[in-house]
Amino acid sequence: MDLHLAYRTTPRLTQLLAAWDAQASREDPVAQHRWADISLWPAARSATVAGSTAIEGNRLTPAQVGEVLAGGQVDGSRADIREVLNYNDALDLANRAALRSDFEWSTELIRRLNGAVMAGLADDQRGEYRREPVTVGGIYQPPDRQRLPDLMAGLV
Repeated sequence: MDLHLAYRTTPRLTQLLAAWDAQASREDPVAQHRWADISLWPAARSATVAGSTAIEGNRLTPAQVGEVLAGGQVDGSRADIREVLNYNDALDLANRAALRSDFEWSTELIRRLNGAVMAGLADDQRGEYRREPVTVGGIYQPPDRQRLPDLMAGLV
């Protein structure tokens, strides 16, 4: 079963989406924040970076991630430390992009974010889509690489 495209538009789904859109159109616009200005941000940033990099196999603890993001030294592999710093850089890039008045998703932005996440790591392909099959967490197998350009265009 293809989990990436396996859905059907049914009358009930169309009805639910229309109700969602109607409710969303009555709400105030989502406020954009400069997250770096919010006092909760360092803890949220550390937790976000620690959780996201751990999914990919990073062995640094949340406390170590916080120390790395604060500019400190930790006992960890260079690759794990680099992953944390890269992910943090990608979050900064995403935040700067989202705060622009002309922001919109593009395949170029997604490639730049990917390039930031992978910079200087063994699998660094400078924002290009992967060329080999991968498994996430040893349990999830993403779609074949040949499908990535079309899937990413669909995401955008």
